Amino acid sequence: MGGFRGGADHHHDVAALARIALDAGAMGGWDWDLSSHSVRGDATWQDLFRLEGPVHPISAVLDKVDPSGAEALRALRKRIFAREREFTVELRVIHDGCPRWIALRGSVTERDAASRPSRAFGVAWDVSERKARDEQETRLLAEMDHRVKNSFAVMEALLNLGKAAPGSKHDFAEMMRAQVHAMAQAHALTTQLAKERNDADVAVPLDQIIETTLAPWTAAARAPNTAVDLRTERGAALPARHVPALTMLLSELAVNALKYGALGSRGGQLKVALTPDGTEHITLHWSERPHEANFTTGEAAGFDEGFGSILIQHCSSVLDGRVTKTLTPRGLDLAITFPIVQTSLA
Repeated sequence: MGGFRGGADHHHDVAALARIALDAGAMGGWDWDLSSHSVRGDATWQDLFRLEGPVHPISAVLDKVDPSGAEALRALRKRIFAREREFTVELRVIHDGCPRWIALRGSVTERDAASRPSRAFGVAWDVSERKARDEQETRLLAEMDHRVKNSFAVMEALLNLGKAAPGSKHDFAEMMRAQVHAMAQAHALTTQLAKERNDADVAVPLDQIIETTLAPWTAAARAPNTAVDLRTERGAALPARHVPALTMLLSELAVNALKYGALGSRGGQLKVALTPDGTEHITLHWSERPHEANFTTGEAAGFDEGFGSILIQHCSSVLDGRVTKTLTPRGLDLAITFPIVQTSLA
């Protein structure tokens, strides 16, 4: 393969290669005359800024960008005259009501007799997709920071509950172990949905929360011949920030059911159901019928005043909900009504 040709042909080759490179990168070329305050751009440049014709006053470009972008261009000009030779700036433009981001990268190429910059040229390209990814990552990091801080706050609250509530150290350790597991489940579920839907504050379907949280308790953990009936409503959802409270509440109920109630009693029955309460609230019904129940004596009496009761009230408060509970020798009936953020319930 031969080399580049000399003279005018050589310059033509270089220009042609530069054009190919710009087209391949979807970049537009521009030439800024700092003396006459005008800018010349190729077809791609014109399309990026929705300008007609190759030459325009720099004010025409300023009119296309938002106020922060206009200020960035003015600040760039000052930096250029302060002897900044190479530069990059990102500008936000609005086309037909749709915001786009355009990056400019350039270099000062000529100076006048007084050594003041008189000409700069460079390239421009659309960075909207990259900016959207950056903004989403920023939101996800902020949401993750919030969740981590909230997890620490929840752990501190649980420790404080342990100080105030009656019960043994063993009971407290079991409660903490179950709640840490519930928090981990809530985190895994919300993180997975946030990634799938590219939304840090995703609304999480209630049926997924309930089925995921109760799966370990309604399978291998329960006593033989127990019956578990889960009746969930598809379409009802919670904001991600409320998922930990519901998973912790369900986990506490399941632990108690295994220790004192339906899941720990051969032939016991547990029913969990969701009932719409208008269009903005829903009621979760938890009903236990142990085969041989006596919830009014023994350790089960601690349900009214121990860790579990305090924790359930705390979680209900986080959900902006209200709790009603009936505890009899036949079993436990508990109902929690709380707001939902989206629903397609019939």
